[in-house]
Amino acid sequence: MSKWISVDDRLPEESQDVLVFVKSESYEWLDFVYAYVCPEYGNCFFEDRDTCEDYNIGITHWMPSPKPPKG
Repeated sequence: MSKWISVDDRLPEESQDVLVFVKSESYEWLDFVYAYVCPEYGNCFFEDRDTCEDYNIGITHWMPSPKPPKG
């Protein structure tokens, strides 16, 4: 199993699918977002695959997306 990586330690490679941990600054909620780093923003933004919403704040940790189950 992959471990969480702090965005302060390093960012994923460009266009790598990752799972991110988000904490909103305006609300006290946590969320998990399936996202990838947007290369056009120089690894500064993550984009939600479902809503196409960009995140540039609130992401504290990420991990490589898990492999799908076999069978």
